[in-house]
Amino acid sequence: MPVAPLSLRSAVPALLACALLAPLSVRAEGPSALVVSDDGGVEMSTVRAIRGLTMGALEKRGVRLVSDPRLEGIRPTGPDLQQLVQSIGASKVYVLRVAGRLGRKIPLTLEEMTSDLKVIHGSSVTTTIDEADVVVPRLVNAVVDHKSADDNATMRSVTERESAAFKKKPGERYRSVGLPIPMFFGLRPDKSGTQTPLGISVGYLYEIENLRIGFDAQLMEHRGVYAASIIAEGYYLPFETEISPYFGGGIGYLYTDDSGGMGAKLEVGFEFLRLHAFRVMVGVEALVPFYDSTNGRPELSTQRHYIFPAGVIRFAF
Repeated sequence: MPVAPLSLRSAVPALLACALLAPLSVRAEGPSALVVSDDGGVEMSTVRAIRGLTMGALEKRGVRLVSDPRLEGIRPTGPDLQQLVQSIGASKVYVLRVAGRLGRKIPLTLEEMTSDLKVIHGSSVTTTIDEADVVVPRLVNAVVDHKSADDNATMRSVTERESAAFKKKPGERYRSVGLPIPMFFGLRPDKSGTQTPLGISVGYLYEIENLRIGFDAQLMEHRGVYAASIIAEGYYLPFETEISPYFGGGIGYLYTDDSGGMGAKLEVGFEFLRLHAFRVMVGVEALVPFYDSTNGRPELSTQRHYIFPAGVIRFAF
């Protein structure tokens, strides 16, 4: 009896059914095997626990695994494993390697292979026993999805190593109090003040082996002439010993001779007690204004201060 041709209306459902069943037919080609090819010298109880976590994660992803006692223990990759995988009808094999122990860390590698042991995809991750229940599923997801384990971390699967803060070279922070001693020359005749040079400074410092940076604010007065500054400064210390010379300077705001503006500071000296929590700096400095310190008054041009030198003793703690 002749068969009636399929109409377009009846052919569309058939095509959709074939498309939906195609992935299932591919998956139904055969189950997969899971073996441990290297224990890395780690205790077998730990290896069995990691294998169990890997098996559970693979099954959670829908991978059907063969349950065969011959797959347990350590099964190095080679002809014997290839023959075993093919004999049990596995279409794929997942090979887990434990690459030894680094203190508390255990490097793991998982590879997806064909039945003739050709690598399809692999990924690695470093974990600890405490984190294995979180990290192993992440490794399995990376291999099944053909991604890197470094790229599929989530907020719940970040490892201790990945969340560790970066290690940094040591540095020390100090507060400082100083006694600058002004040594101004060419004092203005229209000013009067104390005959004794006076000064005070406060600052905040950060120091490493050969460098000191920070902020310093100071006020000095001698015979009615004032010099005040707020400076961002930096100094080089060539020696890492108990005593080291230093030199450097900075730039900031100066107020001198009734006028203010930008200026610089230069300083050289010695730093003592560098191997202790308390430091002493002894040096000489000079404030250099970038503006006219006569404030536009020509009658004071002969008393203009181009620099404001001072000795300084600074204590840092």
